[in-house]
Amino acid sequence: MARWDHIAYQTERWDYYIPALFNHSATFEKRVPCCVGDINRGFEKWEKEIQRYYPDGSTFWLLGNHPVQKLIVQGCVVSWKWKFIGEIDHAIFKIDDCTREKADTASLLHCKCSKSRILQYGLPNADLRGWQLRLHGTMNSYRELEVESIEICTSVLQEVEFWRMTMQWREILAEPWVFKDEALDQALANNEVLASNNSYNFVQWLASEAFKNELQISGEDRPCGATHELLLPTPVDFGSVNTVLFEDVNLSGNEAEIVNASPVVARHSEHSEADPGTIVELVPVSKQFSLSDYRRLLTEYLICQRKREISMLNTFRNPTLMQVLRSTLKRQSQRQTQQQEEEEASHIFAQAVARLVDMGIVRVFAQGRILNLQMLQLCYSQASARIDVLIAMRLKTGVLDLEALCEVVKLPYQKPLNGILLDLYKRALRCATESPESQIRSWWMEMVSVSVAVVHFIWST
Repeated sequence: MARWDHIAYQTERWDYYIPALFNHSATFEKRVPCCVGDINRGFEKWEKEIQRYYPDGSTFWLLGNHPVQKLIVQGCVVSWKWKFIGEIDHAIFKIDDCTREKADTASLLHCKCSKSRILQYGLPNADLRGWQLRLHGTMNSYRELEVESIEICTSVLQEVEFWRMTMQWREILAEPWVFKDEALDQALANNEVLASNNSYNFVQWLASEAFKNELQISGEDRPCGATHELLLPTPVDFGSVNTVLFEDVNLSGNEAEIVNASPVVARHSEHSEADPGTIVELVPVSKQFSLSDYRRLLTEYLICQRKREISMLNTFRNPTLMQVLRSTLKRQSQRQTQQQEEEEASHIFAQAVARLVDMGIVRVFAQGRILNLQMLQLCYSQASARIDVLIAMRLKTGVLDLEALCEVVKLPYQKPLNGILLDLYKRALRCATESPESQIRSWWMEMVSVSVAVVHFIWST
């Protein structure tokens, strides 16, 4: 399997692993003692940043990158009320252990426990405010602790013992859970679904997983029913894109192409009546495309995306991209069956994505389902800012240092990045010069060294 398939989400410090590996965690099958402040802080981050990368309705959540199911908390009951939920009487109360989610904000943990369970553990059928309790339970989707068992704390020694135990676990939770390569290989080999010797077709596997979970692969990919597999609905948004997917070699009077530039250039007409989310212009049927054209078009497509994360499957199935890919395949061989063509298309797409991943310009999460474009968008922001400065100063020439751009965004520079970075600069130039208020009549670029280009402007008099 691909090396990123064991990671559902990734940040600079933390790797968030797929649920199939949770059994190897030190926390997953344990009752983890925690502070109320840590629970509130961790659960808020889980809901806002991490939860969407995991199946809906999961019984676990992540504290840091540690999977947690069952918790132990200890504190003083500070509020109490009875409430019927369905036909069962429940106690709804809050626990305070004097820890804080934020320095200036009191942190209380909302808890829910059935009346029968309270009586089962010998507590009176009364208001228990002021009682010191140790609670075992799980967090629900309402940020409540569903209480499974209760202990009454009657001495300071019990409190001290719990705090010592909590501090020991806190040290474990503060450090990222990291899989060593040897342990990872063994864990994946023991899993029949994820075993590396399990051969599967990249895109066919994505499509089958989407089908199993009743997702509509076409359109907006919205779930028809309960979704238990991750596939973010990310419709293609061309409404704001001011660059076309294709145009002929003859350029408009506003620009001239750089030497050796790709024939694939993007522009979107300001007066187009196409709705956002639709393809403005399809590939000419008669035009022949090469593999390099497809790679360049894929990069242009990714540059045009507004969202930081997009669906891998939607990207592959994009009609324009698919039409170019099929044109490329027909050019290579006329005798392929439909299945062979689909497999070859999947292989070429996977290779193109892997190439971008190797260069560090995109990242892949959620077992190959999600493309993260954060680095690509950072590079474009820097390129756009540089162009804005050159235009604001009304310069006739400006230096575009590709290696310096990589250094600013902390992307290791390598020569294959040149083509992508130049495309970013060209898109930024088109955005800046296509405005009716622009005083630039035309521009062109030339390479003066391996990693440095110069842009020339011709201004209106």
